[in-house]
Amino acid sequence: MIFLDSDTLSYFLAENSTIVHRVTDNIQAGTILAISSVTAYEILKGLEYRGNKRKSARFQSLLEYIEVVPFSIDFVPIAAGIYAELRKLGISIGDADILIASTVIASNSVLVTNNERHYQNIQSLTLENWSK
Repeated sequence: MIFLDSDTLSYFLAENSTIVHRVTDNIQAGTILAISSVTAYEILKGLEYRGNKRKSARFQSLLEYIEVVPFSIDFVPIAAGIYAELRKLGISIGDADILIASTVIASNSVLVTNNERHYQNIQSLTLENWSK
């Protein structure tokens, strides 16, 4: 399973050809693409705020082809561990990123993101960047 981060979805919704091709190719190849419920929230709150109906429709269409993995109480210890580990290193990232990372780790998956800087210090998290 491959998880798409919010920034990757934003590129998809903006019709970035590289990201659109990677997403489409993976769907056609039968790869299970997923997003965290936290990622769905991040995308929808931005679309709602901007009132962008075209991108909202595009996002709803994409949801027919990707799995939305809900944040679970089972992921809480992983998230808390990430927070503690980063905090001890003097590193601070947003709670949403920690929740997304814990979902990906619990699912033994890969996170596709252009925000490698946010996630690079999280042990056990495998990253890919489809924007390069």
